[in-house]
Amino acid sequence: VYLDAARNLWVSRGGAPPILYHFNVDEFRRVNPAVHRMPVENNEIVGSIFQDARGAIWTGTGPSLFGSAGGWQDGILRIQGTNVARFTVKSTSGGLPSDSVRSINEGPEGAVYAGTDAGVARFDGHRFTVLERTVDRPVPIAEVRSILRDKEGVLWFAADSGVARYDGITWAALDENDGLASLDVRTIVQDQEGTYFFGTGGNGVIRYRVQRQEPFLPQVVV
Repeated sequence: VYLDAARNLWVSRGGAPPILYHFNVDEFRRVNPAVHRMPVENNEIVGSIFQDARGAIWTGTGPSLFGSAGGWQDGILRIQGTNVARFTVKSTSGGLPSDSVRSINEGPEGAVYAGTDAGVARFDGHRFTVLERTVDRPVPIAEVRSILRDKEGVLWFAADSGVARYDGITWAALDENDGLASLDVRTIVQDQEGTYFFGTGGNGVIRYRVQRQEPFLPQVVV
């Protein structure tokens, strides 16, 4: 379920055939509201829905509701009015690392980030690119379940290896040494006070508050 900027509610339904519905919530109070149906191909399961700053709707498909053994893996759909484009591992020549896409969000620079079962991909408006992991860039390389863009524009990634954050320049990772009771992180939200909450698989909810240190001012002795 996703509410876009125009107050259209997007709802996916599995079954045969699977359907992606959308309707305006203000019009839904009418006796006969207009409900739009969009058939989805290949019996896929829509696991995530997101609207970018340009108004396009992105849907991530895959086994997010049933685990990796579910079998539904059909990549990403981008819906711009009546124009629908599909992105898969094959169509992007590996720029999308997996056809199982669990989460989608947009960075402050306008790029779209996709969390898949095999790491993170970035769409720059033209093509997808896999974000590679290095010693000084701890990008998640397995299941990325949720992506949050916080109030300061920092991206947070909930993965099966803990939490990663990207401020547009530097990547950082949170694990047991940072107080995570579980590395199996499923979702991330931020409250109005700036505190983060990590939902885990089996260890409840973890509250995380960023500690901001005041700059050290050296003493000058005359």
